Amino acid sequence: MSVFRRLLLLSAAIWLLSMPTLAITPERGLENPVFLAEMDQERLLYGSYALDLGEFLVSYAEYDVYARGHGAFLLRGGGDADTTVSFIGTREMEGVNLGLGLHRVSGTETQWLLDLGASYQKGSVAGRAGVHNLPFTQWKELPDHRDVSVGASVYLSEAVILGMDVKPFDGFTAQGHLMIVVSPDLRARVYVVHQDAQWESAGADGWYRRGDLLFHLGYRMRHDRSGYFRFGIGFSF
Repeated sequence: MSVFRRLLLLSAAIWLLSMPTLAITPERGLENPVFLAEMDQERLLYGSYALDLGEFLVSYAEYDVYARGHGAFLLRGGGDADTTVSFIGTREMEGVNLGLGLHRVSGTETQWLLDLGASYQKGSVAGRAGVHNLPFTQWKELPDHRDVSVGASVYLSEAVILGMDVKPFDGFTAQGHLMIVVSPDLRARVYVVHQDAQWESAGADGWYRRGDLLFHLGYRMRHDRSGYFRFGIGFSF
């Protein structure tokens, strides 16, 4: 089955689920911590599992009215992945969202990594930037650090958002995505990742809320045509 047929089937399944709160899960904050600000303001306990890879994610997220921002704890591991414990936090300051991610990676050696992000929206255009995987305990390496990203989103309407994020150094990487807000309880996203001279992967995600339950279904196809599904479920309270 081709990548386009799989994405079409997944998109159809997402659309068929519809029923009417913003449905988004915290793992996008691992791409850039400011993405955590897209979440609803309810507390969310969430877990997901990637078939074939055997990787899991467990998280807890909430919004703090007094701190004016979101916070989330995430645990990832399984399969060939290192076990990683993360804290992601955001803060709203006069129209600017600031994000911070702190990650403890337990592999052959324990590493502490830091992510920083910021975003600003003016009208229908939002811009953002991030610094990723800073070696928190190895400050001498910071002057040579080149894992940075810049991105922007355009709100074509209240229901359609087109975005692009680019990492220009150490192998040019660009990710374009289209987010569709089908209803207050249903979101769908289609994305393509391009690296150097070829596309690296493509995929689709859907988030659907019914009452206090949140469901996530995703599929990612790599350039070699191998792929995997990710299933997630959350409980808000």
